[in-house]
Amino acid sequence: MSLYRKPKSLTGGGSPESSCVSMRSDRSMEPPPNFSSGDCCDADVRNTTDGSKDSIFQELEHKLISLMKKELKIFKSLLSPDYPSCSEREEEDDEDQIRVTEILKEQFQRMNEGMSAPGSSTLVNEIYTELYITEGGSEDINNEHEVRQIETASRRSQTQETQIKCNDIFKVSPEQTKPIRRVLTKGVAGIGKTVSVQKFILDWAEETTNQDLHLIFPLPFRELNLIKETNINECLLRLLPVIKASRTADLSYCNLTEESCSSLASVLRSNSSSLTELYLSFNKLQDSGVKLLSDGLKNTNCKLKTLNLSGCNLTEESCSSLASVLRSNSSSLTELNLSDNKLQDSGVKLLSDGLKNTNCKLKTLKLCNCSIGSEGCVALTSALRSNPSHLTQLDLNYNNPGDSGVKMLSDLMKDPHCQL
Repeated sequence: MSLYRKPKSLTGGGSPESSCVSMRSDRSMEPPPNFSSGDCCDADVRNTTDGSKDSIFQELEHKLISLMKKELKIFKSLLSPDYPSCSEREEEDDEDQIRVTEILKEQFQRMNEGMSAPGSSTLVNEIYTELYITEGGSEDINNEHEVRQIETASRRSQTQETQIKCNDIFKVSPEQTKPIRRVLTKGVAGIGKTVSVQKFILDWAEETTNQDLHLIFPLPFRELNLIKETNINECLLRLLPVIKASRTADLSYCNLTEESCSSLASVLRSNSSSLTELYLSFNKLQDSGVKLLSDGLKNTNCKLKTLNLSGCNLTEESCSSLASVLRSNSSSLTELNLSDNKLQDSGVKLLSDGLKNTNCKLKTLKLCNCSIGSEGCVALTSALRSNPSHLTQLDLNYNNPGDSGVKMLSDLMKDPHCQL
């Protein structure tokens, strides 16, 4: 949420001062849901997501852009010596601000509670519970749920926390001399951070509090992230002809997702593709993305020899998909980098099933920092003894093979058939 505070004067003012605010409710609630993506999402209470939401945001965006342009013109005219006390333009600005206020009121006055039925919503003012907000604290994420906080509250020194009201978070306390420009709210999912922002905006739109703020711009990070992801995938689609015609494509650190893998797999399946090296390190591809990518790697048209998937949030499931690629007689892969993924011993065991297959052409395998122990080393040693002629480089740095694992690998390298 971005805030624009009404200027009190044309001169003066100090530098910004930050304030950290932690929040917890004065009543208990169920723990937040555990989503399969692994990312905790504070969605115990969510905003309404009916069909009118998109149109509301589009209209709001148009009005805010128009209003901001006029605001900049006003500031420019304020510096002019012949600036009048009132003008028709100011009246138009007031009308635009009223329209923006009405849009915000319509958007934020209602909300859905928990797993309520689609289309049903409740007035925020009817169900809102005042939060227990404290000023101060570090910028570390608070991993305690409210119940635990209430249990330990009696043991904390009262001087550690200063309680403030939600609508006072931007007000300067007597001991502060600089205006507060930024406020950080922290707390576990479901504690009420999003709802408190919704209530703050609603109170401003209804002109009950926070009237020293001239404008409020709600910028929901969930929607922004979705737009960002969509734009990245729309961008990748435009690059596909270039990637298809190239021998090497480096798409590391590009915020690619599962949907991106589907597009890249189509390139690998194309009989006109010239791609032989693909670098995708440190993208959020996850196991589902690698599964899609593997379908392209097994295609007879695929010419890819080098694949870098380091730091892509992969687990043992990806090892299963890639093992099927290594077993495929149509695979051309000779170098595979899976470093910085939590494959663990279970994942290496699955990957080893592909390594020992006679169709495997892999020469370089990088498994740095993959949480591999002695059991993983047993599986690798067994696979390479079964098919020792192909692999020439194996990188196991930053793992924990133990003495037994090191001994097995050392004995393997003494084997005259081993090419490591």
